Amino acid sequence: MNSNPVCASGQGSSSSSPGTTSGSTPGPKRALVAGSAHLDILARPLADSTHRDRIGSVGLEAGGTACNAAFNLRRLGQPVRLMTAWGSGAMERLMASHIQGTGVELMVDEIPGMPLAAFSALLTAEGDLAQAISCTPVDTHTFSAARIARALDEIDYVLVEAN
Repeated sequence: MNSNPVCASGQGSSSSSPGTTSGSTPGPKRALVAGSAHLDILARPLADSTHRDRIGSVGLEAGGTACNAAFNLRRLGQPVRLMTAWGSGAMERLMASHIQGTGVELMVDEIPGMPLAAFSALLTAEGDLAQAISCTPVDTHTFSAARIARALDEIDYVLVEAN
């Protein structure tokens, strides 16, 4: 399979053991989170109605179960690497920039021609889910053994999302 791997540079030093910093003081455990990262498209009407065309708001966010887990680990101060696969378009580049901007180390296989990884949700005016359509093409991707080994480098624990 033709892939263009993207990976931010690794952290830590080769003289440190997992979970420690160079001064041998235990540091935070490094996590690898593997699974879906996609664009969340959230549409919410101002009021519930039987009309098909309604006024409301539309929000775009980076999401996906694995991506959200990585974000939450970073918020808790944990160093985290996210391993996923997606296409090679402009939306994926925007998501990569956003994910890396949160401090999550991103390791993604970019697959030309892979459909946009996205979750489109129509919410009620109260914010509950009314309908959704999901496209998570990472589910069809197989990471090479070398890529997995590289992802596991300097990692203390792994979370695999298999939603």
